[in-house]
Amino acid sequence: MSKRRFIHTIGGVRDESFVPYERQRHIPVIVYSVVIALAVWGAFTLFTVDDQSPATAPAVPSHSKETTTTSGPDGASGRSGVVDGRKLFEDNCVTCHQSDGIGVANAVPPLAGSSFVTGPAEIPAGIVLMGLSGRLVVDGKTFDGRMPTFRNTLDNVEIARIVTYIRQAWGNDAGPMAPKEVAALRHRLAETPAPLKGAEDIASRLSSADSQATEAASDTHRPSADRPTSNR
Repeated sequence: MSKRRFIHTIGGVRDESFVPYERQRHIPVIVYSVVIALAVWGAFTLFTVDDQSPATAPAVPSHSKETTTTSGPDGASGRSGVVDGRKLFEDNCVTCHQSDGIGVANAVPPLAGSSFVTGPAEIPAGIVLMGLSGRLVVDGKTFDGRMPTFRNTLDNVEIARIVTYIRQAWGNDAGPMAPKEVAALRHRLAETPAPLKGAEDIASRLSSADSQATEAASDTHRPSADRPTSNR
């Protein structure tokens, strides 16, 4: 292919033999250095990644809910247990009992300030395990709803953490519960039909020594004229 000739005018003088050209520029040495370095790094990365097959790659330690480090015994009590319990509460209970623990008026009893929660720990643990159906009087208000059972969906550690959380949240000031205590309670209630039938079942099957449970159980048998008025 022949070169095109251009007319070049300098100071009014026409030079028809002028052919434009551009001086060849050399690529800086640093550009070569960067390209070579990138090529070496890419090759090194490729071979090291390929060498880490599933059989040779370092194992990633697993952290199951049973082995989570906590500051209390059996992974339930202490600050870590409370934090984990709050997350479990939010995942499983907050829809009904609300994030502030006050429940739903005329439908779901409150957990904040309830002696069913702050009394013997086996009472809230047993209710979580077994569920609840029937009349319950809390703070003079009657509730007659249904709570699902969690004994087939939550393990002993999870239930212990939930119980520990609700016993120490919203101004409640009760002691923690350990997974081994939940395990013993689960074993004891293994043949008990679920759900528990109101306050009477709570008093007889969980802790008859609890005054609130006993009082609430007897309240279910009072004549309607003497029974606290329901807001339902």
